[in-house]
Amino acid sequence: MYRNFTDYKAFKTSFTNEGIFGGRLLAIKSKEFITFYDWDEFNVVRRIDVTENISNVFWSDDGKTVILALETTFYMLTFHPEEFTKAMCAGELEDDEEEDGIEAAFQMVDEFPDKI
Repeated sequence: MYRNFTDYKAFKTSFTNEGIFGGRLLAIKSKEFITFYDWDEFNVVRRIDVTENISNVFWSDDGKTVILALETTFYMLTFHPEEFTKAMCAGELEDDEEEDGIEAAFQMVDEFPDKI
């Protein structure tokens, strides 16, 4: 990763990367899920399983809502950064939970059977 056009930090995922998306969080997709990371330390915020290939990720201007656009549907989720911060400060991420992140960081709003 680069910050201000200089090397910032490198990290490696434990899965094959199929795509990368920016926005409020860094999102890296595989064939079966998408994982959101914080931009500072690249900690796993949340891994979300999906049934179809994700074609795009759209963030609202305020960074509180995210759309996961799949091939035949899209999901609207609400991001709760305070839940992630609270969990990180409390040291709640155990080794086995580190891969899935904080469940409370995202809340499903609705699923829409449309293409974007």
